Amino acid sequence: MAVYVFLLVYIAMACCNACLKVEFKVDKFMGDKTSNTDLQFTLSGISTDNECGIKCMETKGCMSFFYNEAEGSCRLHSTMFKSSESSLVAAPGFTYRKPFCPPLANDVIPNGKTGVFSEGGFLVARTVCESDAIFVGKADSVKCDADGFWPEMGPCALTRWSKPTVPFNESIPFTTKSGTVIEFVGRSFGKEFQMEIGAGSEIALYMKASEDGNLERGYKTNVKNEHTIISTAAFYKPAKDFKCSLKISSAEFTLSVGDDEVFTESHEVEVEHIDQLRFMGGIELKELRMNQ
Repeated sequence: MAVYVFLLVYIAMACCNACLKVEFKVDKFMGDKTSNTDLQFTLSGISTDNECGIKCMETKGCMSFFYNEAEGSCRLHSTMFKSSESSLVAAPGFTYRKPFCPPLANDVIPNGKTGVFSEGGFLVARTVCESDAIFVGKADSVKCDADGFWPEMGPCALTRWSKPTVPFNESIPFTTKSGTVIEFVGRSFGKEFQMEIGAGSEIALYMKASEDGNLERGYKTNVKNEHTIISTAAFYKPAKDFKCSLKISSAEFTLSVGDDEVFTESHEVEVEHIDQLRFMGGIELKELRMNQ
């Protein structure tokens, strides 16, 4: 297990009476080593490790530093190292310091935010997703590990889009089940548009609406392809705004526009394998939502 001592660096803030306290740890198994990976600056004439720490905190993007007291050398890096790093080389007199599980930037989790708390003597980072997103990782809370690193955090994935661009191609961010509903508001234009529901390499459902009032629907699996053509004025005659609801059950898809059911189509794949939604062609999407 790594052995650490701690260095506290205080930087006076010009705009207030408070101070920013940063706690660096010293890994004694990282002694007499340096690295050139993500090296920002090499400073000379630095008299103390505290001064080197202040230089790091004053340098945008600096995450850790190597310091040699005898030489007054301070090496600033935009990354953090573990003792197992292959880039480390022998450098007598150097010690290495990095923040112990440093604060996390708000943008480290797309579509979410992170907060760091102390729970039971451990530092814990917790992810909170935005209102239009859900957490899709293994755990929304992680503990700071013994080396002072945060484990990889799972992402937040969107379930609602406002005016998404077309072509649209997004993974369904949860395991599809009987009762899953995809809702979208759109407007047709041009000659035709198409929607596809993917299941891995297969197409569990495709729907192609044309300005002549025809609607082709079907599926394309590794075993067989089938399609049916019906006539409907739900999307064209003339081009128009529409609100659609696609309900997924264990055996079939049901598409409705407004309060009117347009079609029911059996599917040939396991419902939990349905994982993709695509739109192409002449459709302007105004809002789209996936509901588990």
